[in-house]
Amino acid sequence: MKVTSDRAALKPDSLVGIYRLVREIGHGGMSTVWLAMRTDELTTRPVALKLPHTHLLGALFADRFARERDILANLTHPNIAHIYDAGISPHGQPFLAMEYVAGDTLTQYCESHGLGIADRLGLFLQVLAAVAYAHGQSVIHRDLKPSNILVREGGQVVLLDFGIAKLLVDGMADETELTRQAGATLTPQYASPEQIRGDPLGPATDIYSLGVVLYELLTTRRPYAQARSSRRDLEDAILSADPRPPSEAVGGEAALRKALQGDLDTIVLKALHKQPEQRYPTVDAFADDLRRHLRHEAIRARPDTLGYRLRSLAARHRTLAGLGAAAAVALLAGTLAWVAAERGYFWRSPLADARFSRLLDFPGTEQAAAISPDGKLAAFLAERDGQIDAWISEVGSGTYRRLTHGDAGELINPEIRTPGFSPDSSLVTLWSKRAGGSQSGDVNILAVPAAGGPLRPYMREAGEYGWSRDGKRLVYHTTAPGDPLFVRESGNLDDRSGRRIYVAPPGVHCHFPMWSPDDAFIYFARGVPPDDWDIWRIQPSGAGLERMTFHNARVTYPVMLDRRTLLYLATDADGSGPWMYAMNVERRLPHRISSGLETYTSLAASADGARLVATIADVRTSVWRMPLVQDRGAWTSAGSPTLVAANAATPRLGADFLLYLSWRGERQGIWSLKRGTAREIWSSGKSRIVGEPAVSPDGRRIAFSVEDGGRTPLYVMDSDGSHARVLVDSLALRGSPAWARDGQSIVSAIVRDGEPRLTRIFLNGDSPLPLVSEYSRDAVWAPDGQFFVYSGADVGTSFPLRAAAADGRPYPLPSVILSRGARVAFFRDSLSLVILGGGIGHKDLSLLDLRTGVRRMLAELPADFVVRDFDVAADGSEVVFDRVQVNSDLALIERPH
Repeated sequence: MKVTSDRAALKPDSLVGIYRLVREIGHGGMSTVWLAMRTDELTTRPVALKLPHTHLLGALFADRFARERDILANLTHPNIAHIYDAGISPHGQPFLAMEYVAGDTLTQYCESHGLGIADRLGLFLQVLAAVAYAHGQSVIHRDLKPSNILVREGGQVVLLDFGIAKLLVDGMADETELTRQAGATLTPQYASPEQIRGDPLGPATDIYSLGVVLYELLTTRRPYAQARSSRRDLEDAILSADPRPPSEAVGGEAALRKALQGDLDTIVLKALHKQPEQRYPTVDAFADDLRRHLRHEAIRARPDTLGYRLRSLAARHRTLAGLGAAAAVALLAGTLAWVAAERGYFWRSPLADARFSRLLDFPGTEQAAAISPDGKLAAFLAERDGQIDAWISEVGSGTYRRLTHGDAGELINPEIRTPGFSPDSSLVTLWSKRAGGSQSGDVNILAVPAAGGPLRPYMREAGEYGWSRDGKRLVYHTTAPGDPLFVRESGNLDDRSGRRIYVAPPGVHCHFPMWSPDDAFIYFARGVPPDDWDIWRIQPSGAGLERMTFHNARVTYPVMLDRRTLLYLATDADGSGPWMYAMNVERRLPHRISSGLETYTSLAASADGARLVATIADVRTSVWRMPLVQDRGAWTSAGSPTLVAANAATPRLGADFLLYLSWRGERQGIWSLKRGTAREIWSSGKSRIVGEPAVSPDGRRIAFSVEDGGRTPLYVMDSDGSHARVLVDSLALRGSPAWARDGQSIVSAIVRDGEPRLTRIFLNGDSPLPLVSEYSRDAVWAPDGQFFVYSGADVGTSFPLRAAAADGRPYPLPSVILSRGARVAFFRDSLSLVILGGGIGHKDLSLLDLRTGVRRMLAELPADFVVRDFDVAADGSEVVFDRVQVNSDLALIERPH
């Protein structure tokens, strides 16, 4: 068969099977990559079509293409480009159709965005996560370099080109004739010594190449850039010469040299060690040292004490030996001060001299506080007489007044800044959702005079807003997908000419927008509800998107005290908190300033940063049960809820036991209540359980996932807590797992293309099988095993409930739109769903008939019950649910000028 694969024969609009070529986007030593589109109209998604060069076609190259296809098909990770299709066109042209990634190479992105060291390391940690995952699947890449690492706008790293990757056998990759052919096309600057020697390769070869990439990322130079005369000279240098430390490679750039000395020099040089056994033992160990450096903790590559720092500094300042005693002491004292400042030993809390006091003696629970720009008024939400309203107080007066009277709709939304003030402090603004509303137009910002008066519209179809300090510009986001951010150059609220500066990917939200005090940046929280957020910033022009924090937790309520000092609230990795954090935005080192006793739920500051108001909360959870009975053919609740367990949450019913989560100090555990006796069957140390545990259909096993140092391992154990094992530990899991009805696999959401997608994970170790190709999480299987329902992407405060057959194909389901935080469970059979739904705060239980789409009330929960999660018995005899109780007070924080 004749093969028309010459590069010259490939032109735009040429056909390769069902793919039409658009333009060439890459040309390497072994393949050409084209941007292409499918012609069968099944999808309009662009692909990167990889086509081999003619002179390489043959049996060996066919094996290579088949190997790359098989490797990519089994790699499922958000930072690895995945494969869509592979085959041979009718004209004999082999091809791989892969994910098309629009972005710059790693080094180009860092330079074009002017990223500092911390941000560069943040991107590099994504690279390490991808390589660590590949190694966990017994795959080494063997061609790691910046051109194979792309960064999307927004900061997502994607690793490409597993063309010469190799599966490991007994920890080492065997070499073939094909590998030797590929070696001629390698970029030698990134090759490890063992690659150059032709030795068998293990994971350490990727660690070396990663060391070269990091060296270049930090210095814009390569370790052996001076060996330019020939490839042979370069290879000799890699085999025998010692690379200069990165801090010496930057020459006269004093500030950069200072930042690289110490930790980063040590980390890079360890990765670049000539002997593989002297490098980091794993990619995870490499990443751990970088995270330690970012947190200003001692790295494991060497002991990092203050004494060590002084000795190393003294060694670099060789003039110390020639100075007099007094000068030496002075220099040593200065060195000590510099080291302490560099490591954060002398960091001072911006609230160190602040005075804390209770703002009000309010008989109830205050929520979501705001303070006026002039610092004279405080607004908050509170419940009185069974309804939540907005209230206001003059700071220092001890008095308060009600501003709304049940006429503002739903006001509570813990994930956004709900009350606020106009720039002149004359109006209190309120996020409002029309009762029962689920469309974007049901969310608006209302205003009420601070002195009292009728409600009126302030901003229509907007979720949040923030005024620039000069009061002339406005940033706001709507409730459209991705919470698009707009900047309005006019202070006129009737002006509809907002300019969009950013929109997040599907399922990702942008909340709490605010201007920096110098109006140079817009800060906002970006993430996936409920607990995967961080602070980002962007310039008002829409350029320079930067990630500022790396908590990957519930991060809310950013405020700036001055142009350098950022305060915000964040939970810890174990789920505790939220705590208050402070960060100098130039140094970007977060410091927790809570004592660990007080839990903050909102934070706001006056324009000059002199006064702050916060809500300090005491949160308690408990598990309750309520019987259900059939009355005249209809199921309904029977009696009031009864308490089952205090300090408990997330109940799940087994055949003869009740499962729930509980906290004991800082330790989170899974507890089982059986025949009246409760016992802990698994404890987490300081890891946080992600989502909810799942009980297998036969009740014999439990599956759950935890967040552990940035990883989300999936555990399976027997229902008594024995035989716990990690099923997978290298997938980016989100939401809750769900057992398939045969008990042989688990469906969980794995992050791909920046969004969670449901995937089947097999207990026997087979490769994960993608099920749903769109945003999807929190699967719930029907009892007959024929289909499952799942949550689609949030839009505003709502999300759609969707369904898929067991093989992932769409399954018919009545249209169901639920408010954020809603939960579902099947009732007795596969024909009815129990829905925990309603407002963002209070919810009730309803029953949905999947045949007719009719939905009716099953149980009205008490008005003072805020329920987060529930489960229903298989026979429909009872429901169990958790109750969340929050008692909070308003605190006034006054900083000295």
